[in-house]
Amino acid sequence: LQSIFGDEQVSVQDLNQGSRTATWSTFYPYISDKPFLGNGFGSFQGGGLNRKGPHNTFLLVWGEAGIFALLIFLGLYLYLLRKSLGVFYQKPHLTMMSVSLILFLLTNHNYFTAYAIIFISMWIFIESHKIEAHES
Repeated sequence: LQSIFGDEQVSVQDLNQGSRTATWSTFYPYISDKPFLGNGFGSFQGGGLNRKGPHNTFLLVWGEAGIFALLIFLGLYLYLLRKSLGVFYQKPHLTMMSVSLILFLLTNHNYFTAYAIIFISMWIFIESHKIEAHES
């Protein structure tokens, strides 16, 4: 935006500085040290192994709880997405919310402290199952 609205030249190096991938890469050694059981709850949340959070909930779960917990976590959100796609014609907003929630989780590391995210996840789950209950 600086180069569009102003006279400043912005280099690619400026754009890469402080990027998400640079932030994520600081957590990879901790994950590779303990990939199966993780580093423990809170270790990736800003005050643990690194002063910044990973800005990715999936990376957070893998780093704190290990690969098995990550697979369960991924399975849960893929299940929500599949269920919401199944009721797309009745309630398209559930699919849109599921997709946006998954994308939000890719950029946020406050899953366990921001209870609204968990509440929205439960709401999508309940609403997508209500239609099946009415149809049976």
